[in-house]
Order: sequence, then C-alpha cells, then structure tokens
Amino acid sequence: MAEDDAAKRWHPDELLIPAVLAGSRTTMADLDGADRAWVVVGLYYDVGLTAEAIADRLDCSVRLVRSIAAEPAGRVMRAYRELVEAGEMTHAMTQAELKRLSRALADAQSEAVRYAGQRDRLLDKLMADGSVPTFPKCGHPRTRYNTYKAPKTGKESCRSCHADAQRDYRQRVKAAAEG
Repeated sequence: MAEDDAAKRWHPDELLIPAVLAGSRTTMADLDGADRAWVVVGLYYDVGLTAEAIADRLDCSVRLVRSIAAEPAGRVMRAYRELVEAGEMTHAMTQAELKRLSRALADAQSEAVRYAGQRDRLLDKLMADGSVPTFPKCGHPRTRYNTYKAPKTGKESCRSCHADAQRDYRQRVKAAAEG
C-alpha cells in the first residue's frame, strides 16, 4: 500500500524547465496539473518570462498561464521553489563558514606548533647556560620572533612593546573620538 502511494506521489522534474527553454515541443496539453504549475512557476518567477512568452512556448492561452500561477498548486510550487532556494543559500553560507573556520583552525594549529618550538628553544637555552636573553628596558624575551631589526640602522627593538604601544595609542584615539 505504501509503495503504491509513493509511486503515485508527484516529484518535480528538474529537467522539464530547461527542456522547455531549449525549445522542446512540449505543450500545456501534454502536462498534468502539477507539472503545469511547476513549469509556469519556474518560467515566470525563476527565468523571468512573461505570461505571454510562456503561453507562446507552451502553445496555450495567456489566461490559462495566469490561472495556473494563481491556483493553489501554483502557490505551493512557488513556496516550494523559494524554500529550496533558501536551503541552497543556507547550504552555501554554511560551506563558506566551514571553509573559513577550517583555515582559521589550520592557522591556529601552525601558530601553536611555532609557539611550542619557540618555547622549547627557550627552555633548551635556559637549561644550557641558565639564562634567557631579554631586552634591558622591558624584560621581554629577546627571541627571533619578538625582535625587530631595522634594515637601515640594524637597531633591534621589542615587538611586544611596539604592539602594546600601538594598542595604547588606538585606545587614546578612540577615547578622544568618543569625547
């Protein structure tokens, strides 16, 4: 019994609209009620054809095209197509977000590996000679990643201190702008 109901149930034919657009000899008389609504709604709302153009393609009257679009089956087909389109857009947004998060995870993992290596080198240096080189003014560790060397002068400076100064400057500018 359930198999008979499933066989009788209507399913949209995704190739019907492209076939009509390609110049198929399909007429409105060849289609049943659900397929009529499917084609009319697809051509009218998705492709953007007018009722007159649809009537010419399907060899029927403009009145029939407009009545099919206004029938409950036409409204159901339009709601179905809008739901499918919304689902596809949601899927695309989810895929984009998944890609972005995957890239962020890969970046975070590579940073974690880099920091672990830096930590291990500092610990090895500490174990070997008992000291970690630091900047005299601030006390931050003098590591390859925390040291900026000016190309012209060769002067070395602390990147952590520079980042702190930039943060403080931005906060002062923001506070001044707010009033």
